[in-house]
Amino acid sequence: MIRRVAGSRSVKQGHEIYGCPLCPSSDCKFFIWKEDVDVMLSDKNKSLEWKIASLELDKMLMKKREQEFEKEDEV
Repeated sequence: MIRRVAGSRSVKQGHEIYGCPLCPSSDCKFFIWKEDVDVMLSDKNKSLEWKIASLELDKMLMKKREQEFEKEDEV
């Protein structure tokens, strides 16, 4: 993908876009607004942060259970 700036014919003149690297020789018409990519990456990042927090909580709970089992074995 190539990062470009929307031209004067665009409603979003001056906004950045990601487009096909073969443009203009290819007519694939692929492009996505950079701001949309930023939102998608931000959402993905938040999702991964929640997953990490959940896994850390699971790890903590498993350690606690392990300690409880060890205490039961000592008795």
